Amino acid sequence: MVMRRCIRWLAFLACFALLPLRAEAEEMAYAIVPATRIQAGDLISRADLQKIEIPVRRLRPDSVTEMDDIVGMQARRTLLPGHVISSLTVGKPVLVERNKRVQARYTQGGLELSLRVVSAQDGAMGETVRVTNPDTGSVLYATVSGYSQVDIGR
Repeated sequence: MVMRRCIRWLAFLACFALLPLRAEAEEMAYAIVPATRIQAGDLISRADLQKIEIPVRRLRPDSVTEMDDIVGMQARRTLLPGHVISSLTVGKPVLVERNKRVQARYTQGGLELSLRVVSAQDGAMGETVRVTNPDTGSVLYATVSGYSQVDIGR
């Protein structure tokens, strides 16, 4: 009796072992990858990118999934072809570079003054940066308004 139960149980298990495993379809998503190598500091254009389909499990919360999100941005580090781009590896283009002389402009009413200052940090359009007047050593805060240009007191 016990022997028959064991044989039935083994036969039952053997049936499941011989059944083919049903493969689950993997969920896919689109991601943006460089089409060519993009060097740190390069501006990213649409021609530099391609959209590929990858398994969702390979996406991270910071993965770029839309081209419009990074076209015109600047690479903060080298981006390799075929690797999903992280939003942490790109940023707004740097218009004011650290330790470089920039044109500072102060405007109030009809009065406009300009002088050359040295930026103490990198800055993108609209960001506030610390600048130093080399003649007096005064430290000021200014807003980046263009390439090598800042506005003081706005």
